Amino acid sequence: MRKVLLLLITLGGSVLAPAVASAQITIDNFSLPVQPPSGTDYLIVSGTGIVSGATVQPTVDAIGGTRVYYAQKTNTTATTGTVLTGLTGTQAYRQGTAPNTAGRSKLLYGYSAVSTAALDVNNYTGGHTLANMNQNFSSLGSVALDYSLGGSGSTGTISVTLISGSEGTAQVATATLPITTATNATINFTRASFLASNAALNFADIDQIVVSLDGTPLGVNATIDNIRVSTAAIPEPTSIAMMGLTVGACASGYYLKRRRKGTYRRRR
Repeated sequence: MRKVLLLLITLGGSVLAPAVASAQITIDNFSLPVQPPSGTDYLIVSGTGIVSGATVQPTVDAIGGTRVYYAQKTNTTATTGTVLTGLTGTQAYRQGTAPNTAGRSKLLYGYSAVSTAALDVNNYTGGHTLANMNQNFSSLGSVALDYSLGGSGSTGTISVTLISGSEGTAQVATATLPITTATNATINFTRASFLASNAALNFADIDQIVVSLDGTPLGVNATIDNIRVSTAAIPEPTSIAMMGLTVGACASGYYLKRRRKGTYRRRR
């Protein structure tokens, strides 16, 4: 009978599925201003022709401890214009352009210094000083962010780049999605989209993250907020414990019932 009890508990543990819970890692919600207070909240790039610039913000409320702004004025003509990137009064990231200016921008995490020339050609490994985040995204479901793009006929793309193993030969994977005119929309970059870019990417050791906004037309402003990583569902330890108690109670009840029946028969 003890063997039956143990068998019931073993089978119960394999048949009953525990409850699951999802988790979320915040990369940057822009909820706090740059720290220390003497830091810069924005980057302005202006001039004639194609101009770019970058600034590193140390010790901010973002994963990895640093946030890097990069902006590029992409006008191919000699028109003077300005691209501004930084935090808005509502605590969101904003790319603003003058009416006659086209631009693009990037947010980088896990860097302590960058090469503007490398970022001009979307090179995220060469010429930069990398401050590894060492984040375990092995249960990655998606990278999500909220965005708003203004202007008539707005177009463009948002890309998320994950970089792993930068201590040796870096593995880079980039997922890109189109954006259109929208207000407070959410966009998701799935695990599969990063694997399609690089099937060898090590999600357990993500060292750098780059969020890039490209291809916005003249005079179009954009905002990005709540950059986050959602992980796949995982078993809840309390649910597993409760499952064991439930199976044990049911099996014990069955055992006692059989014992009582056996005793009654013997008395007769």
